[in-house]
Amino acid sequence: MLLSWSATDWLAVLSGLAYVWLAARGKRICWVFGIISSSVIAWEDFLNLRLYSDGVLQIIYIIIGVWGWITWGKQELQHSIASKSWGFHMAVIGVSVMLTMPVAWFFSSWTDAAFPVIDAWTTVISLIASWLTVRKILENWLYWIVADLIYIYLYFERGAPAFAALFVIYTVLAAYGWHSWRHKREQVI
Repeated sequence: MLLSWSATDWLAVLSGLAYVWLAARGKRICWVFGIISSSVIAWEDFLNLRLYSDGVLQIIYIIIGVWGWITWGKQELQHSIASKSWGFHMAVIGVSVMLTMPVAWFFSSWTDAAFPVIDAWTTVISLIASWLTVRKILENWLYWIVADLIYIYLYFERGAPAFAALFVIYTVLAAYGWHSWRHKREQVI
């Protein structure tokens, strides 16, 4: 399997891994690697995989990468990690479902998108997780774990084993990020 990967597959995977690993460790440079990975994945989503919601998401990730770079340059990670209430997260999940409906309708009505509903929801929840990551909300990692597990299925079904493998590793790294950020937060409290 690894021998059949293209140069773009390798670039997406290696820069994506660097992004999540460095984000889990609270390193600002993570955003540069995230921008690189998102650029490559967007290219593949639009040109080969027909995962248009995810392609749009990757473009938004590039913008979020710039925002993350700027925001994370202002303060140290361990002094700013916050946690939100269950009520907050229930509201976030409700909003994600409401936002998914028009995105899924658009892509199922106007494109030949594969898996428009699942693709739309993972796009919406990933945007929310990105926002939580930039804001340094501890639970961002739990959102990433759920989204990553679904992306494994999507990419595998679309015949993109390199990206599916990347999201397996992302899931493991998100679990590491959850543990790492929780530990850093507890050191301050």
